[in-house]
Amino acid sequence: MAAATTTERARLRAYRRQLFAHSTHHAEAFAHGQAFFTPAHPTKWDLNLLLVEDAAQTSADDLIAEAERLQAPAGLRHRKVEVQRGGDRLVDGFRAAGWSAERIVLMVLRPAADRRGDAPPAAVREVGFEAIRGLMEQWYREAMSPAEALDLVEADADTATTSGARFFLAERDGEPAASCMLLAGAGGVGQVEEVYTAARHRGAGLATAVIRTAIAAALERGDDLILIMADAEDWPQRLYERLGFEPVDEYRTFTRKPR
Repeated sequence: MAAATTTERARLRAYRRQLFAHSTHHAEAFAHGQAFFTPAHPTKWDLNLLLVEDAAQTSADDLIAEAERLQAPAGLRHRKVEVQRGGDRLVDGFRAAGWSAERIVLMVLRPAADRRGDAPPAAVREVGFEAIRGLMEQWYREAMSPAEALDLVEADADTATTSGARFFLAERDGEPAASCMLLAGAGGVGQVEEVYTAARHRGAGLATAVIRTAIAAALERGDDLILIMADAEDWPQRLYERLGFEPVDEYRTFTRKPR
């Protein structure tokens, strides 16, 4: 983990809380944090979850009980908890209860640290959500049924309208090939998200191209802390490092899939 100032970490965590507050329908406070709900899109787990800032005074069993108490009456079939600090010691407890545990790395851009040095392989343009809808559906269908993928795409479409997100698209062979999203900035923090390249276009550097364009847009609007997140066990983290991002913080997510 690279060095980061206390201020940077505090800004990133505050930004994350603000993002949930802005993109979800409503929130309910509980003993260890806040529960966020978006009834229109119950299958979008990232819009329906419990956020815990610091787990030092709680346990996996306590949070599982809170998730059941709060999410079951809302008609949610999944259970999800995100822990910003102190989540490592909860991993065994959640896994013993049948939940999955993921470690998410928060990476920030360091100026002049892009080590790729290559020319963009395709032009990238800013578009509305409808131009990337097909790519997002392809992405989701790699891990779920067509019906589930469609639900998530519709959630993304609604969120795009309300959140002020911006989208960037690279085309290849006359078709949409890669895209990413730049979330609306808050407090000088900008987040690049949902980076995806269609299967037949992978390996051509298109993800690099759309990320760089999103970075340029964030800098142009005045963001001074640019964030991207990665699964600690997955390969995109290496790509982001080559583009100048370095890990400065991490959090844990715990999920029980619908039964």
